[in-house]
Amino acid sequence: MSILRQLYKGEIHPADTIIPKTEEYRESVQEMDRFEKQMKKWMTEEQIDMLDEYFSIWLKHECFLQEEVFRQAFIMGAELQREIGF
Repeated sequence: MSILRQLYKGEIHPADTIIPKTEEYRESVQEMDRFEKQMKKWMTEEQIDMLDEYFSIWLKHECFLQEEVFRQAFIMGAELQREIGF
């Protein structure tokens, strides 16, 4: 089955599977987790709730950004194929 058909049928989800596998990425995630835990140690419950809400809003924003990156990459890939005669 073609990739385009799999995308259309919802059988593959690129956004869910594109996670860097580099050491730098893993270290960055760990650093973010450590920093968040440190911050929350001295925060009130209300502040923690506000921070969590901020993270939710930020994640939604990042999803929009990643969707646009995917769209642009898809367009560029299609244009590249057309240019090289595929």
